Amino acid sequence: MSVAKQRIAANASESALLFLPKGAVVLTMTRTAFENSGRAVEFGQHCYAPDFYSFENTLVDK
Repeated sequence: MSVAKQRIAANASESALLFLPKGAVVLTMTRTAFENSGRAVEFGQHCYAPDFYSFENTLVDK
């Protein structure tokens, strides 16, 4: 894997997937990872209850 694009958002449209009350806000993450040639090698869609998760990112300047 050489690069990945990831989007983290908060919305209420996925609350039923986590058995939360209708309209409850959840965190969603969509990620696509690519190899050096540009071919996608991983795709994921995830939902998280916001009171149980946190995200930490490291940013590096090349």
